[in-house]
Amino acid sequence: MSQPDIARLQAQARLIAAMRKASGRSATKHSGSHRHLMDQHGLTRADMVPILGTPSRVSEVLQGKRG
Repeated sequence: MSQPDIARLQAQARLIAAMRKASGRSATKHSGSHRHLMDQHGLTRADMVPILGTPSRVSEVLQGKRG
């Protein structure tokens, strides 16, 4: 994944988090949206590691344990 792709995904993640915070919705209730966005952009769990830090963190986010 290129650096511009990572920057775009990080920006999208910040926007989603801000929208959820403003609406009072919990990120853990909507972990399916992460998978939907990954599917839309053709991303795998491995593509998310540079963004989220570790494979275990990616799993936690996709399981709704972390926002």
